[in-house]
Amino acid sequence: ALGTVYAQTFNCSGDYNPSEYIGKRRVPIDCKVEQLDCPASWKSGIPKGSETSAPMIDKKFLNCHEGFTLCGYVPINPKSGEVIGQSGVTIGCGVDLGNKSRASFTSLSSTIVNKLEPYFGLIGNLASCAAIEHPLNLTLTEANNLTDAATNDVLNEVSKRYDSDKDGNALAFASLPRGIRTAIVSV
Repeated sequence: ALGTVYAQTFNCSGDYNPSEYIGKRRVPIDCKVEQLDCPASWKSGIPKGSETSAPMIDKKFLNCHEGFTLCGYVPINPKSGEVIGQSGVTIGCGVDLGNKSRASFTSLSSTIVNKLEPYFGLIGNLASCAAIEHPLNLTLTEANNLTDAATNDVLNEVSKRYDSDKDGNALAFASLPRGIRTAIVSV
């Protein structure tokens, strides 16, 4: 399998063999996804907030559902070992680099983008191979900055799309309660 990693053509030294990863949730298997300071249950709902509440969404809720990691991984089906869908290397709070490019992160420092760039556009078995053979690691600050940038981009896109598609009498995205905004963004 070929791809571009570290600005050169990348050849996996071995093929990604899904059967070797049955029973696992991600590759590389030593990349741990953490649930940081999450409540045992969200049954009481997302903390309340009105349209004037800052922030626009509850990022803690999103982080708790996505998980958070400082190492790049590719999610796999534990029953088959196959990569889930068109997944790419994922890091921070669920930031999938497989569908991203340098242009996706203009608000980030070049130091962070340079670390991420080798994984842009890699999906499936090639992403798995790259994550195993060339592990991606970020500092806590870098992963938080990446997550914030990606979340803000999604929030802006969802807000624009919601407002352009809503019925005339419906509330604008910014006027919805924070819990509703968070739920919409999390989908």
